[in-house]
Amino acid sequence: MATRELSSSVKYVQGFDSTAITETGDTLGEPVDTQGFNSVTLAISSWNGVFSDGTYEVEVFEGDTSGGSFTQVDSTDLVSQSGTVSLSADNKAAWVGYVGIKQFVKINLAATGVSSGAVISGWVMLGHPHNAPVTAN
Repeated sequence: MATRELSSSVKYVQGFDSTAITETGDTLGEPVDTQGFNSVTLAISSWNGVFSDGTYEVEVFEGDTSGGSFTQVDSTDLVSQSGTVSLSADNKAAWVGYVGIKQFVKINLAATGVSSGAVISGWVMLGHPHNAPVTAN
């Protein structure tokens, strides 16, 4: 039984558009500004019925400005309660928490073993806002 609602305390930002991945390689998302939030989770999900093959791993990149250079986050600044940060099946999700100090983050989707591929979506969830409720998602 839910006694509280979460929607006014979380902002969801699309990390990258739902993308048909048809070859091995990287798909780098757009920068997401984390200013005003104390927690960040990055997630990917595979679409039901459109997963053929491959493995898709969540990689997190961080930077000081949206247009500046981004570097891959060290594993010590990532937390995964899902036990994995990759997908290799239909209709699944993988996520990773970010506890770094940079203002901007990006999802990188690293695809391996792809011949026909899958459709993958990427999201960044910003939580514990400095000012709540969060009204724009």
